[in-house]
Amino acid sequence: MTTTHRLETVEADIAYDVHGPLPTSDGRPPLFMIGQPMDASGFGVLASHFPDRSVVTYDPRGLGRSTRKDGRVGHAPTVQADDVHAVIEALGVGPVEMFASSGGAVTALAVGHAGGKRAPGTHPGVLPAPTPRPQPHRRHGRQRRCGLA
Repeated sequence: MTTTHRLETVEADIAYDVHGPLPTSDGRPPLFMIGQPMDASGFGVLASHFPDRSVVTYDPRGLGRSTRKDGRVGHAPTVQADDVHAVIEALGVGPVEMFASSGGAVTALAVGHAGGKRAPGTHPGVLPAPTPRPQPHRRHGRQRRCGLA
């Protein structure tokens, strides 16, 4: 069962979907899936693979079914994080777990500073620091570089 909701704020009307019951039937926190610039429709198939979880998906402001009232066109992670936090509060179920893809991972990390969720699962993975430059090695008597250039 999927229900669609609209959260009205001063600057935007945010559309979100809840797949499954709230509060959750097993006491686990809902799984919140976010992407950027993808809207909730991009998570429909993935959400269906979690029949044992309550899943929340949303359309970031200005994308999909969510509308902007602030006259802006940018997508600042801190603004998106405020929207996500507002949806979490509207759910009224406490902390959530997050799966975040692409720009949604940046938003999830921005949400994290304010609490309201557990550590995000990001895709692609977010590196905490630059990876070291690979060292050359010898193979068959020739020097080669492996890894990232």
